Amino acid sequence: MENDDDLIAWVDPDLLAREKKITAIKKMLYASNAVSNGLPPLLTGLSTPATTEHAATTSGRLSLSALTDSVAQLRFTSSNNSVGGNENDANISTVERSRSFGSCSFVEFDPLSEHHSTSSNTPVESVGVTVTKSTPTEGDDNRRCSGGGQEFFHLIDCCSNASSQARRLFDYSKSMVDLFDQLDIYRQLIISRRRFDLVSPDTSLKVTVHTSFDQRAPVLFACHIRSSIGQIIGCVLCSFNSARLLPIEQYAIKRFGIDEYLLPDSALADYVFVHDCLKLGHDPELELVDLPKIIEIAKSEESLLPTLINNNNNNTIIINSTTIGSLKRDDLKVVLNTVRQECEKLLDESATAFHRKVNSKFVVQSVKALCSLFHRVENLPLIKAVKKFITACNMEVNGEIQSEMAFKKYKNVKNAINCLVDAIEKLCVIFCQSFETNFTVALSANCGTDFPCSFSPVRQDITDSEENFHFMIETVHNLPQNWMTKYSQFYLACHLIYGEKELCSVLKTNCGRSDRHFYEYLLFDAWITLPVPLCAMPRETKLCLALYGQHVDLNACEQNSNTADVACLIDEQLCFSVTPLFDMDNILLNGTKLVTFYPGSELKSWLPQLSEWSESPVCVVSFPYNEPKMHFPDILPNTGLSIGRFDQLDCNIKLLLEDMIENRGLKELDRDEKDFIWEKRIYLTNFDEALPLVLSSAVSWDWACLSNIYALVQLWRPVPTSIAMELLLPNYADEFVRKYAVSCLRCNPVDSLMDILPQLVEVLRFERFECSSLAECLLKFAVESRAFAFALFWELESHKMHPGWGLRCHLLQSVLVTVVGPGMPTEVRLQVQLLSSLDSISELVKRESRDDKKTKALLVQLHLLDSWLLQTHVRVPLNPSVLAVGVFTENSKVYRSLTCPVKVSFRTVSSNFDIMYKSGDDLRQDSLVLQMIRLMDYLWLKENLDLRMVVYRILPLQDKKGVIELVKNAKTLREIQVEEGGMTGVLRDDLIQKWLQKQNPSELEYQIALKNFRLSCAGWSVGTYVLGIGDRHNDNVMITSKGHLFHIDFGKYLGDAQMFGSFRRDRVPFLLTNDMLYAINAGESTKSAFFQQFVDCCCNAYNIIRKHSTLFVNLMQLMLYSSIPGLTRDSIAYMYQNFWLECTDSEASMRFTRLIEETLRSKFPKLNFLVHTVVQGQRKTGHLSNGQILSFVPQTYTAQTDGTIQSVQVIDCEKWHVPAKVYMYKMKVERENVKVPSFVYRSYDEFCEFAESIYFRFPLIKMHSLPRGVTLRSNVRGVAVRRQSEIAQFIRLLFHYAEEISHSDLVYTFFHPIFRDEQADIKSKTLNRKTVIIKKKFFSSVHHPENVSGEVKVQVEFRQGLLEIFINHARNLSLINGINLPDSYVKCYILPDKRGWSKKKTRVVRGTRDPTYNEMFVYRVPASQLKCKVLEISVWHYDLLKGNNFLGSITIPMADICDIPGLKMSDWFRLENRRFKT
Repeated sequence: MENDDDLIAWVDPDLLAREKKITAIKKMLYASNAVSNGLPPLLTGLSTPATTEHAATTSGRLSLSALTDSVAQLRFTSSNNSVGGNENDANISTVERSRSFGSCSFVEFDPLSEHHSTSSNTPVESVGVTVTKSTPTEGDDNRRCSGGGQEFFHLIDCCSNASSQARRLFDYSKSMVDLFDQLDIYRQLIISRRRFDLVSPDTSLKVTVHTSFDQRAPVLFACHIRSSIGQIIGCVLCSFNSARLLPIEQYAIKRFGIDEYLLPDSALADYVFVHDCLKLGHDPELELVDLPKIIEIAKSEESLLPTLINNNNNNTIIINSTTIGSLKRDDLKVVLNTVRQECEKLLDESATAFHRKVNSKFVVQSVKALCSLFHRVENLPLIKAVKKFITACNMEVNGEIQSEMAFKKYKNVKNAINCLVDAIEKLCVIFCQSFETNFTVALSANCGTDFPCSFSPVRQDITDSEENFHFMIETVHNLPQNWMTKYSQFYLACHLIYGEKELCSVLKTNCGRSDRHFYEYLLFDAWITLPVPLCAMPRETKLCLALYGQHVDLNACEQNSNTADVACLIDEQLCFSVTPLFDMDNILLNGTKLVTFYPGSELKSWLPQLSEWSESPVCVVSFPYNEPKMHFPDILPNTGLSIGRFDQLDCNIKLLLEDMIENRGLKELDRDEKDFIWEKRIYLTNFDEALPLVLSSAVSWDWACLSNIYALVQLWRPVPTSIAMELLLPNYADEFVRKYAVSCLRCNPVDSLMDILPQLVEVLRFERFECSSLAECLLKFAVESRAFAFALFWELESHKMHPGWGLRCHLLQSVLVTVVGPGMPTEVRLQVQLLSSLDSISELVKRESRDDKKTKALLVQLHLLDSWLLQTHVRVPLNPSVLAVGVFTENSKVYRSLTCPVKVSFRTVSSNFDIMYKSGDDLRQDSLVLQMIRLMDYLWLKENLDLRMVVYRILPLQDKKGVIELVKNAKTLREIQVEEGGMTGVLRDDLIQKWLQKQNPSELEYQIALKNFRLSCAGWSVGTYVLGIGDRHNDNVMITSKGHLFHIDFGKYLGDAQMFGSFRRDRVPFLLTNDMLYAINAGESTKSAFFQQFVDCCCNAYNIIRKHSTLFVNLMQLMLYSSIPGLTRDSIAYMYQNFWLECTDSEASMRFTRLIEETLRSKFPKLNFLVHTVVQGQRKTGHLSNGQILSFVPQTYTAQTDGTIQSVQVIDCEKWHVPAKVYMYKMKVERENVKVPSFVYRSYDEFCEFAESIYFRFPLIKMHSLPRGVTLRSNVRGVAVRRQSEIAQFIRLLFHYAEEISHSDLVYTFFHPIFRDEQADIKSKTLNRKTVIIKKKFFSSVHHPENVSGEVKVQVEFRQGLLEIFINHARNLSLINGINLPDSYVKCYILPDKRGWSKKKTRVVRGTRDPTYNEMFVYRVPASQLKCKVLEISVWHYDLLKGNNFLGSITIPMADICDIPGLKMSDWFRLENRRFKT
């Protein structure tokens, strides 16, 4: 096979002028020869006596002198000159075929035409050539014949399918823009996100308002959370003492330091950032700006139309072909010109080559070059035309006179060229129609009527057509060479699919025959008939072709050596194609199409048609050409359909329907159940979740059934977002249903749809065409909200390179940037440039081998980026409201990882914004997990459950790249453990609590931090359990200084556990360790009331999520088609099982409590932490945070902040348990002008750290050294008492040094009271316990029942003959013998009960006065019997040896429970020292 690059190497357009002259001379020669043999003249228009004279020669050959004279008389006239000739010339041109070569026009003679059949005795007119210059075609360098002729291979502009749909989207978006007030400046600004359905607490806020035009201090005032923004503007303006005009309309409020504006007619409680401030404990900071300045800036921004769309004068949108496929207009023009020139030369040669074959090599080579340009596609008509052409050129005629030989050779070659030209033109048209090009080839007049025209007004509905659907598979081209080597034969499987359902059985073709013309291809040439009538086909039917290869399985052949070879063949799907059978105008496909295949071993019928070119195989498919064209009829809803009342149904039927609707996700309905649902469909219109069941139960979706289905959908009430998203799955392919789902989504505020924007973009691939109701909805919201427009742009950007539907993302993105508003193109261009710079920096850093070189390269590049940002402010793509004006290079760094992530700290107007740019990891799964966590947090807040969740942002990009937001003031759990306890810090339980205490020195801050930790730990425990997050080591958990816990790195999710060889590292349902429990209990070793709050938060949060399980499952199912790693149907089923939908809320709470207990009992998380810490190899480094000079004091203090110290005295040594045993030295610190001394507690290790810090700062002084000897018995009281004298001597000598030493900030920081010093009485546990023992040593060892105390929380509900009793918690139970913690359990009776059949009891919870049970008892009792009974709940201490001790009981009469329907009693009940007497 010749090299494809050599095929067009000989094409030289510069020789065009010379070739034209030679062609004209040869045509003159052939015309003269034809006249001498009695043939009609080939060329007319040149009449000279000399020509006639020389034509009468007996030899029939034109002499050299006559040829010279004829050439001398060639007249080249301009197109604006009149062409000589009579009216007969025009008549001749109607019969003769007109051709144009370059800028010359001539009329060719058709030997087969009867009009020119004359005898040799016919008088011959003078022969001549008239050469005219034609007018150039717009957008094309080819010329047309000025004399009415038509050229072949003429390229013309056309509107591709993508351009047509872009035009529709563009017009729709413009109509949306016109609906908005053009003078509304807020539409051009980024409005802060709002959520109107969040529960607003009845509270006031301290608001700080900065002003850009007043240099005074910010305005501070308190206002209610429901205060309007207009009121805030008025309050700020009233505080000015200047003579400024104070119209409120001229001012606007925005977030301080962030480019987010607040609407004047909205309230503070409407905005998400206000709720975040309440969550994080911050006060909202706002800024008052001058609105006219904003309008002036917005109007002065440059509007840059994207280069992806050309908006020309005639107001049409054309997508540039260079951005879509590999076929370029100029390349096709050059190749077609070459084919034309070679055909011209060969036609001339055939007139003179009497004694030899005509050389067809160059024409064939030019046709091969065309096929190479079409990626090795050559259809059967072209192959036949080429073979016919070669046969005509090789034909020899012997024994005939020369004139007859010349005439026959010219006729055969010319006919073959005509056939070849027709085949080439048709192939070009087919290729341009099959792929998105904005040009095509004009068909010649002799193309025939078998080729369908682009538009025909005559149509016929398919309603009357009983003909089965059939089509023809011709050939498959562009097969990879390794396929041809590996597989012995190939065949195609034909699927007819609607949604994801097969309309008929799969039909397999015979194996294709491998053949070769220019290139190797598979020949099928077979008609396929599928047993589905045209009238029964739904409108959204797709034809899917799957190419299978067969290869020999050698192992199977060895095992079955006696069987035939065919039994050893293995079928393997190699690729597949998707083709909608009806176009946008609902016209059935007709004519020949080029169908491109998707690679893959799984048939994905939900993908759009692959209309852009790829390096995949191509199949030539021919559909019947019907005239008139077959049309799917327009369907109107049936207006006569009426809905029924559900309460009119039989009770059993109602129960059955309710059960099927409630459990619809647990099992697949069979055919009988679907028929039952469809029969009762008109009674279910008030059930939201019944609509997907009804639609999936429809018998058929052909034209005859659609009217009733559409009427039913119209009668249905609008469904919530979760059901609307389900209707956008590919299962529901009908356009009317999808339009209804989109209309339900339109009812939501634009900000609420940003949470599900990734799924909405994914749904675009399920639409039949680019212009869909969903695309229009997205554009409408983008026009309405600039923030939504930026988010939509980057979601589309991450999918642009995907085959198949990347084109529609590209198209929608182009229309989006064009119509959103002024400034958007410029801002997007700068964002793209910023990310390109970050990518270049990341790649440059990766090339360096050493860490120091990486850091140096990063700093150099960031300095350049900083200079660019100082001149051009850019919105950060991750958060467009953040305006980057520079880079803090000192805060940026390279992380030590295989992918070398880069931390970049952007400088903003008033702060910094830190991001991580990561290249080499797929961040889509992290983004998906965080999206689900964000939705959970929103649902919790909607139910007034604030779990203080911190959810950072991730922007996934193409090619495994992305941007991650970095949370400020946060450390990983491993960093905290290593910092506080070294390598073995993971084994200690008090490190988190101590770190939070150190970061929050005041009692109020510390309690807030503990509450934040407790709530956020509950939220992430529920979220990570539902989503099945794995690989939870201590580097994947982070804690902020304010106590907010959050997780990172979600590479393992939905049950995919992290493995160490064959060992499963994730062995707990979620991450909850003893050190977390210690911080949850606020430093208590036993479970306390705080733990009960934690359990209640977990159970409440879990039950809220269970109510919205449909939303999460549907969102995950929509992302199932995006090829995100780890996301499969099995993984979604795993998440679905984690919802426990078969359980009630009480049962789910009980089961989740058992999971918490199981997690706390497990030792594997600690072992996993230890192994990970050892592998990382980082020991305690003494690293301190900024502004921190001692590890146990978070800030630096001086004499000016605390007061001058007069004296320090060591007064005692106490043993603490925190929870490990440690001896603390109590010191009394007296200060000047402070009457009350302060007491601080420091350990010996902290004294040693203090001494080392002094030695390091003042190395020349000699101080009393503290011994650091460690023995096996060093942590005992005797050693601690001996060390007390050493410490006293150290302090006494310290204050004898110079003032710069004794009164340095290091000294004052060490003696500054911290939170634990204020709570010293709580920390001294051993001393308190001894005191209690002394007071109780004379008490009897027998428990006294009269000492009953505490409460128990119980939920009681009676419904449908079932009494459900849920035992939650107990608190403040009595101590056993006054000192021992009880091992409690709860017993339950329904009294009177002489036989004890109603006795039920919980498990034993050991060692706590605040136990959590979360167990449920269920009794089946008739209401008539239950009214006269009493519920007794008693608490007992379990003692195996001495017998159980009574701790108290409560009694609840059942009369009220039975009399009030639906009453659910849930409260704390005080335990009493009495029992019900039966």
